[in-house]
Amino acid sequence: MSNNCHERYILDAYAVLCYLEDESQAEKIALLLKKAVDKQISLFMTWINLGEVYYRVWREYGETKAQEVLADAYAIAAALKYVFSHLPIVIVERKFYL
Repeated sequence: MSNNCHERYILDAYAVLCYLEDESQAEKIALLLKKAVDKQISLFMTWINLGEVYYRVWREYGETKAQEVLADAYAIAAALKYVFSHLPIVIVERKFYL
């Protein structure tokens, strides 16, 4: 595929939670994240799904852990810049297991 036209994926809350909790599909999500970092694919996530991840982590593990997950969504700052004219982009980077 050309550099201008590569695959795009939308991560839902379930995919991110499986990744964070190292469940059965975590390896697939990890591969997608690696490809996104290498600019081979594009990953997207809606604010609604990010909110669901935050809430479920907060409910299960507490506010501190939920804040860590939110901080690890390293594309938030870029997404905020374009929130009114583009789809927000959020790529989650795992640095810990829940």
